[in-house]
Amino acid sequence: MQTSICKVVIALIFMLNIISLPVFSVTVSLSSNNALTEASLTQSYEIDRSTDLRVQTCLGEGTIKQTLWAAGQGDNKISQSLSKGDQSAYSTISSEGCFGLNSNTLATGTMLDLCTSLGASGETRSLLSGSTGSSFATQEAWTLDGSLTSNQALIVRCDKVRADQSTGIIGALGYSLGRSALKDKEAVVTGGLNGLGTVFSQMTAIASDEVRASGEIKSISLDSKSYSTTKATSAQGETYSYLSSRDGLHSTLAANANEHVGVQQNIAAEDGIMAYASARDRTGFLSLAEEGSIASGSILASTDGRPCINKELTGDTQSIVLQAAPLAGAELFALPLHSSTRPSSIIDNDNIEHIFVRGGDGSLWDNKGGDWYSLGGYFNLNPSAVKDGNGNIHIFVQGGDLGLWDRKLTSTIGGDWTNLGGQITSSPSAVIEPAYPSWIAIAVKGTDNSLWIRNLYTTTMTAGSWSNMGGYIKGDPFLVASNDGSNYVYALVRGGDDGLWVNKAQSGPTIASSVGWYGFGNSLSSDLGGAIEPVSNGFLKVAGRGSDNALWMCDIDLVASPNGEIEYAWSSLGGIITSNPYVAFDTSGNIHTFARGSDNGLWDNKGIWESGVYEHNWHSLGGIITSDPKPLMNTNMGQIDIAAQGGDGALWINRMNPNYPADFNWYGLGGIIT
Repeated sequence: MQTSICKVVIALIFMLNIISLPVFSVTVSLSSNNALTEASLTQSYEIDRSTDLRVQTCLGEGTIKQTLWAAGQGDNKISQSLSKGDQSAYSTISSEGCFGLNSNTLATGTMLDLCTSLGASGETRSLLSGSTGSSFATQEAWTLDGSLTSNQALIVRCDKVRADQSTGIIGALGYSLGRSALKDKEAVVTGGLNGLGTVFSQMTAIASDEVRASGEIKSISLDSKSYSTTKATSAQGETYSYLSSRDGLHSTLAANANEHVGVQQNIAAEDGIMAYASARDRTGFLSLAEEGSIASGSILASTDGRPCINKELTGDTQSIVLQAAPLAGAELFALPLHSSTRPSSIIDNDNIEHIFVRGGDGSLWDNKGGDWYSLGGYFNLNPSAVKDGNGNIHIFVQGGDLGLWDRKLTSTIGGDWTNLGGQITSSPSAVIEPAYPSWIAIAVKGTDNSLWIRNLYTTTMTAGSWSNMGGYIKGDPFLVASNDGSNYVYALVRGGDDGLWVNKAQSGPTIASSVGWYGFGNSLSSDLGGAIEPVSNGFLKVAGRGSDNALWMCDIDLVASPNGEIEYAWSSLGGIITSNPYVAFDTSGNIHTFARGSDNGLWDNKGIWESGVYEHNWHSLGGIITSDPKPLMNTNMGQIDIAAQGGDGALWINRMNPNYPADFNWYGLGGIIT
């Protein structure tokens, strides 16, 4: 009689909610006990009205057995929590598209058993975890967009927890992860996509008197990189291995965390390969990094007595030096949800593109050639990157203390954070000072709302001073360096009157000094972007959004009267833009102004240089972006790379042929950026 009453009550609750609401939320709790133990099951359903849900439950003395079927579309989330004594099992399935789910739950006097079989499209997450005492094991699968099929199983006994999964993902961004833990010991295996592609995985995680995780990853990346990682940690040490590829990847993984820890990857990969391993204990630290276009063999890292790395690779890989470990995209996807940001990009001396963003954890992240690296720190607003005369990259940010900070980055991802002082209220803008490649000028808005410029001697990182340029500015300043042989820098700002103002400053090894402020009018509703024409060096082009939300451009003749009145002219380029605009010149001398349109897509206003004037036209570059677009002329590839945050919160690149704006492709680089 108790079993049948429960069934009737559940059915009645579902019926009432279906009638009254398009989406309903229900929580149901069941329990059963005997003289020795009590088992309980709590279920939470957040179900779209279109979803078909059926549940069959059988209660016995101290046992619960349940089968659940669900199919539908829209937003759905189903969670189950099963417990008995100090044993517990938990699962949660969430989907924003079509999905089908079959789940079986069992609690007996000796074990807990929870299995799920899921097929879904759209953003989907499937998580299964269990614990007994201090032992823990979990399996997780997630995709942002595409299809996901996953079978996950969990068994919890008094002395052991085991979790298994078999998962396939076809789409843009996704990963599968297996983890086991016992007190301070942990073993993790991961495989996933940093962009569009496919990944298939089988994983096992076991926690008993030892901690183990193993798996097999097969993946193909279409527009960025796929990866596999394994990690083992204990109080005695840590071992880690990472493999990524721009094409095909096949890896078998193993991680063990006992008195000593060890990881191993048996690999076969093609194109753009990065292989990394590290081992650390109380006696020292070892790391290995290899790059190449084809590789097979194995990498083993362990701390059995001392840190040890064994490499048996065949192919064309070569050793490189890294001072930061490449990280699985899964670590970024687990960060807090996104908000709008502006990436900053640059090409290093090895012709590799770096894109710097603020991660969901508030720290600095570098996407170097498709692999993610954490550069630490904590900062606000947007980063600004520039390369000094020695080939080192400097990324300037507003720190958590509101001071200006510089993360110096060498070709090996080394370098440190340097506090440059000050109290700033804007994102910084930095340029190499003309005629002094070892000096950098950085423009910011101070707490007094005036313009400040700080110069920095990059060879020693100890010389440089702050200079107050005065004025009253709104938003972020934008700094442009002269290219006519003079040593001037120009700060473009929106003044308190919403007009365009330019501060001309003398830069160099001594403290920067203001030559003068020049007002150019208009009524603007954005920060400014600009560049000096390569065709005629004396003209500064400044782009901004007008009060009518159209793109406006100001042509300023810097040469006409350098110490007096400067000639200028405004022109409306039309359109409706919803971001700050950014300017780039291509190798043909044509100007491109990039902005987000009213459709949230990326747009390019291209001006072709003909007979002494620019002929402008708008070109749609598609996509859905939620940040300012940051262009970079990639002369190595003859393309313009425009970095932006996508609607999914991840980093995306639009790679465009500047001679034919309709010739472009979007590339997803993963991550969660803020």
